[in-house]
Amino acid sequence: REILECFGLDRVEYVGSLAKAGQRHGYVKVEDHVYTVQVGNYMGTDFGVITEITPEKIVLDETIQNAEGEWIHRPAEVPLSVK
Repeated sequence: REILECFGLDRVEYVGSLAKAGQRHGYVKVEDHVYTVQVGNYMGTDFGVITEITPEKIVLDETIQNAEGEWIHRPAEVPLSVK
């Protein structure tokens, strides 16, 4: 498990990004710590894998269990915080 899988997305704040050599890294804040993330990292408590990082948001593909007990995928986003 990765450290950001311990926190619900409601506790994660997307604070910025940086593009270098064609790859964008995101910076997310949880409590008083800032973490660097990239596509392929896991984040959130619903098995969310980061699929895209843009200047405006981080896009994830979460895997959850539906009411019938089947595992399904759903999209999720963490928008850029504008404080």
